[in-house]
Amino acid sequence: MANTVPGTPRIEEAGVVLAPFARADVAQLAAWTPDARFLAQWAGPTLSFPLDAAQFEPLFAQDAAAPSTLAWQLADAAHGRALGHAELAHVDRAAATGFVSRVLVGDAAARGRGIGGAAIRAIERVAREGLGLHELTLNVFTWNAPAIACYEREGFEREDVHAVLPVDDERWDVLRMRVRLDR
Repeated sequence: MANTVPGTPRIEEAGVVLAPFARADVAQLAAWTPDARFLAQWAGPTLSFPLDAAQFEPLFAQDAAAPSTLAWQLADAAHGRALGHAELAHVDRAAATGFVSRVLVGDAAARGRGIGGAAIRAIERVAREGLGLHELTLNVFTWNAPAIACYEREGFEREDVHAVLPVDDERWDVLRMRVRLDR
């Protein structure tokens, strides 16, 4: 099995390196995730707390010729310091669509500094130029105003509130957003 997520290209945008997510990166991702509530915020219901390597095995076991999910560790280009994580999932080459998911600026000191926007621009570029995709969607919780603002700056438009995720004793509304890459 691969030590990095197969088919994931290395790319740089505005001082942020998106390096193929590696097995060794799981420990850092787990360290950024202090509890189940925080995990739900950036990964929705797809992962369980505590994070462990076994949850990421499907990513590493994908067919390198046509992976359905690309995954990156975000890092500072100047110093190599790990900053976060992002994925492009549900890649459908026939429909030319993909789904941006599991976006996290894990280093709290790096939040609000454009890291997320740089990652989204890089993912859009990989999707458009590398994969020939025409459209990306994503889900974000309606209360996550900083993330919504970031996605809107990068061209995503709000569509609808289409789901509710129960978290503890709350219900979090899920907003779907979409961007056309051939604009």
